Amino acid sequence: MRKFNVFGKKISQVRPFYLLVLVFILLIPGHFTLNYFQNQKLDELTLKQENLNRQINNILNSDYDLQINRTDLGKIYAGFKNQYFDYYLETDILLYLDLASLGSDDTNRVTITDNAKNPLSISLPEDIKAKKINLEVVADESDQIFDFINLLLEQEQLFYIEFVNVNLLDDLTYHVTMEIYVFYLS
Repeated sequence: MRKFNVFGKKISQVRPFYLLVLVFILLIPGHFTLNYFQNQKLDELTLKQENLNRQINNILNSDYDLQINRTDLGKIYAGFKNQYFDYYLETDILLYLDLASLGSDDTNRVTITDNAKNPLSISLPEDIKAKKINLEVVADESDQIFDFINLLLEQEQLFYIEFVNVNLLDDLTYHVTMEIYVFYLS
C-alpha cells in the first residue's frame, strides 16, 4: 500500500478506522434510545388497550335494567299487524320478490308455517304470534338478494330473518334459501 498520495502528502491509514468507530459510537446509543422510546410507547398503548378491553367487557357483562315507556311500547306494538291469512302474506312476499327482480322465475318457493316457535331468545307476550316463512329463490345477481332483504326491512310489518344461505351454481346464478319470521297480534 502506498504511503504518499499523488501530491506527496502522507496517507494515514488510521483516519477511516476512527471514522468507523465514530459512526458506531453514534449509531449504537441512537439505536438503544429509539428502542427505549418505542418500548415506552408500546407499553402505554398496551395499557390503553387493556383498559378499553376491560371497559368493553364490563359493558357486555353488565345487566341493564331496561325501562320501557308506554310510548315506546306503543311504537313497538305498531310494528305488529293483526293476524292475516297466509294468502295475503304469500302475496306480499311474492310482491317483494318481484320488486327485487326475483319474481320472474318459476323456481321460487314460499312455504308458510302458522304458529311457529319463537325464534328470539327473549319471551314474547301471549298476544304476539309468529309465522315462519321458508323461501327458496334463484337470483341472477347478488344485488337482487340484498334488494329483497332491504325491502323486507323497510316494511311497517316486523320481519325477522333467521338465516340466509346463498350457493353459487354452475350457471353463475345464486340459489338462496331463507328462513324469515313475521310477527303479528292475535
